[in-house]
Amino acid sequence: YQVNLDEKLALCEQVEQQATVSADAIQTQVEEWFQRWNQIGFVPREKKQEVTDRYVKAIMAAIHAVSGMDEEQKERLLLQTEVRLA
Repeated sequence: YQVNLDEKLALCEQVEQQATVSADAIQTQVEEWFQRWNQIGFVPREKKQEVTDRYVKAIMAAIHAVSGMDEEQKERLLLQTEVRLA
């Protein structure tokens, strides 16, 4: 599980360092990140919440940084992301 944790932390770092994504590309990018997150697999139980919180925070920051997308669209995408991780 440690390898999975390392991979998920690397994905979090990638999302955090992502340059601003265009409004046209953000939904596709979020979907790719989500698929990658799920492909990685389980992490140690004691780290699960911490790494998930970091991932959600990174996704939310990436979505909020998008220009050319109205707030309603951003909120919808944020909600979809949260629902998928619940």
